[in-house]
Amino acid sequence: MLWWKGQPSFLDKLQRLQNTAIRKMLGVFHSSPSAAMEVEASIPPPKIRLNRQSRNFAIRVINMHETHPIRHRTPLSYPPGLDTGYESDPEFQEWDEPQSRDFQGRYETQLIRVLATIRDILPGTPRVENIDIDL
Repeated sequence: MLWWKGQPSFLDKLQRLQNTAIRKMLGVFHSSPSAAMEVEASIPPPKIRLNRQSRNFAIRVINMHETHPIRHRTPLSYPPGLDTGYESDPEFQEWDEPQSRDFQGRYETQLIRVLATIRDILPGTPRVENIDIDL
């Protein structure tokens, strides 16, 4: 689900398609409210379903084998601390930093943007800073 960014144009098309399918499955009138049909059919709205799939992908990346090509494209700080050799560009926002006005939500890749969707549910990863003290 790397392409999903909450685009209204895709969301409207998917919502209309889902409404048509639910109406056919439930056999309801065309004027039936879509929210009530979704509840009756136990189908979440497209926005919720796509956001969930995007977060699930980010969580699956954590469980991928260390030699998997996708793991090699994740930032060094992405859990569980696998040294991928990937160095991020300072012009873009890091996956684990809150939104800031400096970057305006610009991520280096779509993968990093998806990884940022689970930033709040992951336990904090301590960052250790090496300091060279000459005595």
